[in-house]
Amino acid sequence: MVTYDLESIGPAGFQDLSAALVLAELGSRAHVMGSGRDGGRDLYVRGRLNFAAGDADADVWDGYTVVQIKQKETISARPAENAAWLWQQMRRELEDWADPDRRRDPLPDYLLFVTNVRLPQSPGPVDTMRSRRP
Repeated sequence: MVTYDLESIGPAGFQDLSAALVLAELGSRAHVMGSGRDGGRDLYVRGRLNFAAGDADADVWDGYTVVQIKQKETISARPAENAAWLWQQMRRELEDWADPDRRRDPLPDYLLFVTNVRLPQSPGPVDTMRSRRP
């Protein structure tokens, strides 16, 4: 397995790299949002996405897909800490999408997260994934 130091490219570099990879995979129909207020969308695609062209059993998404990019600037040596950070980020996004006062419209049919956090090959205990609130 090849590993890359994705923390060293910084948030803007990680955002650009992630957007380029998403565009390469999903095609030019993906709309990249610029910096600033993006309404919870780093990229979005409307329409049909086939994740393995020519494979009849491949997943097909048809609707409004939102992509969120989450870079952890400092990766911990403890995978559970990284997973907890990622879960906290994802949970915050889900809560914001569910909050009518946040006015994130339209609601996505699919929500895809891109991250530099490496997840363990097998899930750990559920409580390591829960967000910790003071």
